Amino acid sequence: MSGSVESANPVAASSEEDVRIAAIDIGSNSVRLVVAQALPNKGYRILNEERENTRLASILASTGSLSTTAMNQTLEALRNFLTIAEGFGAHEVQAIATSAVREAVNGRAFCERIQAELALKIEVVSPQKEARLAFLSVAREFDVANRKVAVADIGGGSTEISLASSGLIEHVYATNLGAVRLAEQCKVTSECDKQGLDRLQQTIDRELKRTIGKPPFVPVMLFGIGGTFTCLSSMLLARQEKIEETSCGFRTTRAELHPLIADLSQLSLENRCKVAGLNPKRADIIIPGLMIIERVLQYLKLDVLQVHTRGVTDGLLLTMT
Repeated sequence: MSGSVESANPVAASSEEDVRIAAIDIGSNSVRLVVAQALPNKGYRILNEERENTRLASILASTGSLSTTAMNQTLEALRNFLTIAEGFGAHEVQAIATSAVREAVNGRAFCERIQAELALKIEVVSPQKEARLAFLSVAREFDVANRKVAVADIGGGSTEISLASSGLIEHVYATNLGAVRLAEQCKVTSECDKQGLDRLQQTIDRELKRTIGKPPFVPVMLFGIGGTFTCLSSMLLARQEKIEETSCGFRTTRAELHPLIADLSQLSLENRCKVAGLNPKRADIIIPGLMIIERVLQYLKLDVLQVHTRGVTDGLLLTMT
């Protein structure tokens, strides 16, 4: 973010006014905390980051509800996050929840439980606000002012796709294409044959046609947000023996996705967990996640994507500074 987002040693002294803030994102696959120091230029310096995979969307597709286990794990993660934020002296903590909590029949009750037990107010954001926060993050990192671009934020329960022109969002499409949701729905967590991949592709294509229809324009670039994109870049860098390089700003093409999906689909879950660059906690949901990327690129007639390692939490912090 060109100097507006920095990393810092939390114990280092600062001569600036030390205003500390924290943002929490309760996602469908994981819960994330970022504690930061607000900077005079409206950016922030990162003091600490935490993430816990609690899989709130694990049974959402089949039951319509959040599981008791996932809610308890999320509550415990939030309790720890608040302790960390307090330890860093955060003056303000904002927490948002996305797809899983938004859709679950017991989502409201879960938010009320969090409020009662932790005194933490949860804002359940709309797909449109979620997409705006993601785009705000992309726009601070990359030059989108004079281009037509797409932004895809792949989560556990949904994927938000934004089409923007000249630095402004023109369309937001909220889909039910979440990596956790599709893994459960299409049964592609471990080895999957051609029938399984075809079923997955058809499910994604139907949802893209239902939600997007005919795109109003062809963008020149897809910016990808979320753990699926980060894992994609990490795996491709490992294949290229470029382990020292980071995922930030990593570019790849649709053509590179095909062999990767084919190779991963032939592996057992145990062996997939050993793939270089793939977080083992995502091994069971990586195939539907990668297939979402491939089909979005195909649907929008795009060949190139660029990975953005930040996203909604970053956007939320930017609104707080």
